[in-house]
Amino acid sequence: MYMVSGETMPKVHGLRPKETPIHRDPELQHLTNAALMERRRAAVVHGVGQAHEIFVAHASNAELWDVEGRRYIVCLNEEQRRKDAADRKAIVEHLREQLQRGDKDLIGNKGYRKYLQAGQGEHFTIDQEKIKEEARYDGKWVLQTNLSDEPKLIALAYKELWRVEDMFRTMKSILETRPIYHKRDETIRGHVFCSFLALVLKKALEDRIAALRHAGSWPEIIADLDSLTETEIEHDGKRFRVRSAPRPAASLALRATGVALPPTVRPAAD
Repeated sequence: MYMVSGETMPKVHGLRPKETPIHRDPELQHLTNAALMERRRAAVVHGVGQAHEIFVAHASNAELWDVEGRRYIVCLNEEQRRKDAADRKAIVEHLREQLQRGDKDLIGNKGYRKYLQAGQGEHFTIDQEKIKEEARYDGKWVLQTNLSDEPKLIALAYKELWRVEDMFRTMKSILETRPIYHKRDETIRGHVFCSFLALVLKKALEDRIAALRHAGSWPEIIADLDSLTETEIEHDGKRFRVRSAPRPAASLALRATGVALPPTVRPAAD
């Protein structure tokens, strides 16, 4: 579960959504999540797992509100959903093969153990209900937010945050600005400004590449541009500059920005 706030940068609170009961008891509506969870702990037999400390007051489509009025948005990543389903399918298929050879060693494997249930005698079988239950959460993730925007806009805004983090990493590695030891407010603001400016330029380049009906890979663009070199050589008393051939990703970026490379071979300036 992730939080998106209008005042602060998002913070990670969890990873995957879990089903919680919708609270309808008027006598308990004034209680907080913590108070309700404490009542649950007192009522549940010791050893039974707890999902998370959130009780849902009401829900509408993909939006939830807990008993303290906090808003949550359930999102679906189709690519991750397919990956989750494929990973589970591979585990279950391998588990079936292992069960035919014997099931004693499977209990120690955490990946297998959660799909097993006690069968007849001392043997184990595959828990089909557990598989169906897990499939319900494939590709789903949850945002907690205090914003009032449409769910789609909030989800897209959160997904864009990885670009900021990636740009900081790119700036420190490709631009060789690491390590940075900030001692004054001016240098901190300068660092953030340069990173934000780089992000704006990166987004502008991606938009231009998209206008050419191409999909550029940012790591490939960076690597290809970094490999573009020019070497000065001397032959028969004359000096020349020899440029390397641009790789495909670099050529695409240069074409999108309208930048023309110098000739492959040209006389070196005195």
